[in-house]
Amino acid sequence: MIPQEYLLNHYFAPNEALAKGTIDANLYQHLSFLNAQRRLHHYDFEIYGTAYLDPIGIYSKKIRKIEDLGAHALVGVPADSANEKRALKVLSEAGLIEIKEDSLTGTTTVISNPLHLNFKKFDASVLYQSLNHTDISFINGNYAFDNGLNPVTDSIYREKLSVNDTHNEYVKIFVAKNTLPPHKQNLLRRVVARYQCPEVARIISTIQGGSLIPAFRF
Repeated sequence: MIPQEYLLNHYFAPNEALAKGTIDANLYQHLSFLNAQRRLHHYDFEIYGTAYLDPIGIYSKKIRKIEDLGAHALVGVPADSANEKRALKVLSEAGLIEIKEDSLTGTTTVISNPLHLNFKKFDASVLYQSLNHTDISFINGNYAFDNGLNPVTDSIYREKLSVNDTHNEYVKIFVAKNTLPPHKQNLLRRVVARYQCPEVARIISTIQGGSLIPAFRF
């Protein structure tokens, strides 16, 4: 079988292509994003395995430490609901806001905002450009790296994630349709098994300036 290459030019395109049958599987999204997409589009997708964690980072052209963030600051967050929720959780982790999560609806509400932070949503792919307009912005690791930022050294705060945390809602996953033919299911399971090995874990740890974290056991 000769692999085919497809141009998927926006953040939701890999799932749209998977739903249409243009591709057989994808590896790009975390579990929280998939669950949000399932609620929105009723996708009939199956998870075949975990891959890696890519901590989201906070970046700024105005301050060097998260502790320097001032009152009424403008915060750029991803526009999709899963990563917006993720950004709010990181701000809570950093002690800047308090949140309340509703497990039934998947929504997150800010219940305390002492600095009166203002939030503005941007498509994840343009959050790097938003740095010219915001005090801080959340940027996914791949977009940061593609724009010349090192997620480890250039972010002013990074989400705290652990090695082999396979149950984390932000772990990147192999996904396929439930209707994938049996022979392709078997092939994908073999691909995942080959992926989840010590050598791939070592390679993952060197990607994006060393910011990625293997999220599987072998």
